[in-house]
Amino acid sequence: MPSPFQAEPAQNAERGDIILNPLDARCLPWSPSAELDLSDAALAEAHAMAQATSLFPGTPGDRNWFFTYTSQLIWKYISVNYQPTAHEMAHLMEHCEPLIDDAIKGTELETMMGRNAPNQRGAVLATSPKSPMPFANCRKKRLTKSRLC
Repeated sequence: MPSPFQAEPAQNAERGDIILNPLDARCLPWSPSAELDLSDAALAEAHAMAQATSLFPGTPGDRNWFFTYTSQLIWKYISVNYQPTAHEMAHLMEHCEPLIDDAIKGTELETMMGRNAPNQRGAVLATSPKSPMPFANCRKKRLTKSRLC
């Protein structure tokens, strides 16, 4: 991880340069939900699924694909329907039980996370918290697209 001081010679605030290192206090706050265009539901879901695919990589031929794919679907659903900040998503994934159950109640995801299939449920819950933990390093203030553009 680069030191905050390594950016000093090249960074020029007058030129509009911004720091995007979440460990640097000068970094702008960011949220994965700010990346979604919620005015178009299909587009928002597609972008949320792209985020999920990058956070929970895998392919249908993988041995644990069901668990990975279910984690991707949970990320997509929560991102689009709740628009959590980076910290909220990290907290949700870290404390996924019972928070995820509450968030997906009444959806097809509730069936995929069925309590009557404890091994399946346990594997999904074990997969979910791994990727979003770096989001806990992001600054807490919400960032809108207009602040970056």
